[in-house]
Amino acid sequence: MTNLPTARLLWGVRVKDFLAWSIFFWTFICIYLSVLVFSMIVPPAEKSYWAWRVLKETLIMDGIRFFMMIGIWWLFFRKLRNVSFVKKMWLHLPMLFIYLVVAYKIGSTTLMLIGQPMKATRNIGLFDCYMPGILYLVQIGVFHTYHFWRESKKQLEREKDLMELAYQSEINALKAQIQPHFLFNTLNSISASVSPHQEKTRILIAELADTFRYALRSSQEDLVPLSSELQFISTYLDLEKERFRERLHVSIEVDKQVEEAKIPPMLLQPLVENSLKYGISPMINGGSIKIVCQKHGGHLLITVKDTGGGYPGNLQDLKNTTGVGLRNIRKRLEKLYGEEIRIERNQPQGLSVIFKIPM
Repeated sequence: MTNLPTARLLWGVRVKDFLAWSIFFWTFICIYLSVLVFSMIVPPAEKSYWAWRVLKETLIMDGIRFFMMIGIWWLFFRKLRNVSFVKKMWLHLPMLFIYLVVAYKIGSTTLMLIGQPMKATRNIGLFDCYMPGILYLVQIGVFHTYHFWRESKKQLEREKDLMELAYQSEINALKAQIQPHFLFNTLNSISASVSPHQEKTRILIAELADTFRYALRSSQEDLVPLSSELQFISTYLDLEKERFRERLHVSIEVDKQVEEAKIPPMLLQPLVENSLKYGISPMINGGSIKIVCQKHGGHLLITVKDTGGGYPGNLQDLKNTTGVGLRNIRKRLEKLYGEEIRIERNQPQGLSVIFKIPM
């Protein structure tokens, strides 16, 4: 059975929130209508007749405003959610005018078609501008207050999650620091014992030490230059080429203007590892991995694509996988930047992982 509080309507609106606003809107209208009917100065014998006319007119006019407000909510809190609060306040001025004029024109035309001109029931200037305007302002005030509360709640949750991630990262960094010099000294000793005729082996050991050194150093930093991260990935892929040989082709394209952009460390390695493990490795002829980093507006857009076997199932399931690497990246992007990771099918085969980071 659908869980009512978390069930969604259009545009991600929760059923619970929509019902709460609907009850508020029509309760306001009922109170207003009751005051209007009881304050009418007409002969008692005609009271029910005029009350019925007012009821029909109110239901038509405010029904139109009700559906218009849904569109206004979508515009301000979905389409323009990244626009500053000050700009939104200024946009409400022309929107209020449109709200009043459009509702009045459509409503008056409808009433005319059913044989009930509006002038026969009430003063147009007062009740068709003043009261709807007050209702608009009240609703917008409630919407902005609720939106601010929701965003503050999400921010607190993000901060809590980030504190937990920072704690785990600190613990992992402490674990990683246990005898690191022993590891590097051992690798240096092995490298020194390699015969000069095996220079390739010496280079591989040095590259392996570099990858360990970068992983250790990055565990102590929140952000690193993109160029450093890509240099680490390049070294990592050089090591993997020794295993895949001619089955692996690598391409890295970077715009010069984003080379020094700051990104969280070890953000690309799990994606590249997944491409190798699940995409390239099962293929007899291997495949290629391409990393593209470019500027996109005010963001750094990163794409990691491969020509491996791809994924036959629903990509949404792959996005929500419980795998540690992809889940960790998705969580870090969401908590740090509020950005989502996109997974698409590559052409002619394989997968593309795309995400962006504010610059």
